[in-house]
Amino acid sequence: MARRNRFFTSAVGLALTFTFASAPAQMKDWGNRVEGTVDRPQAAPDYELLGFYAYRQPFSLNDDVNLRIRFYLPEDVPFFIKAREIKVDKQYEMVPHIEKITKNPGGWREFSGWPVSAVLKPNSIPADNLGVIIRLSSPGEDAQELRPAVLLASQPPQAIDEYLLYLTVRRQLKSLDYEINGANGYSKSYQQEKDQKDRSIEGQTVIPIRFTAGLLPPGPVSVHIHGPYANDLTTSLDITYRFYHEPL
Repeated sequence: MARRNRFFTSAVGLALTFTFASAPAQMKDWGNRVEGTVDRPQAAPDYELLGFYAYRQPFSLNDDVNLRIRFYLPEDVPFFIKAREIKVDKQYEMVPHIEKITKNPGGWREFSGWPVSAVLKPNSIPADNLGVIIRLSSPGEDAQELRPAVLLASQPPQAIDEYLLYLTVRRQLKSLDYEINGANGYSKSYQQEKDQKDRSIEGQTVIPIRFTAGLLPPGPVSVHIHGPYANDLTTSLDITYRFYHEPL
């Protein structure tokens, strides 16, 4: 019986080894980044950040297109970058190697050498479904310090006109308010209410949170997002993100 158990254990081990060795690699190290598709946990958090842009340049899925990410970070603090789908279909993900990100004059940093031909084109992931998230200090969903990404396929824009933050919320909201507070007493409020044309604040949908940058003074900015849940008078969504507005 002991010999049979040892044989069975060895056979199972060999089978598992063969299974894992034969499975195609989903994520690949391309030298300056890890990129591919990955299985995400099925459990849905209360909310999830899907992307935060100062500018996202439209790009085509042609072999000659190479993407770049720029962001403003003059200080030396830990940061974490992830690109992902906004509406999840292929479970796409890209994480740059931090040591491959260059420091440019004026406090700007840049990640380059991200060809769409490698993974984005084979998986048919267009520009409008690509989210980039840059977090400071912690890679987790609870990180409140962000840096908005400038996603480029060619030349940068003349100015930052609008910020765009993508969020998804597990439960349906009755309404959504967000307040932008910046330097020199700047404050501007926005509100989204569910109607027949805009159903974004229903549960498990993508909520685009847009706010103008034209009159926003350079300096620290906070984005306070608040919304009561539908059919629930006791709890509400309450999130605060912070970033630094640096005009181009």
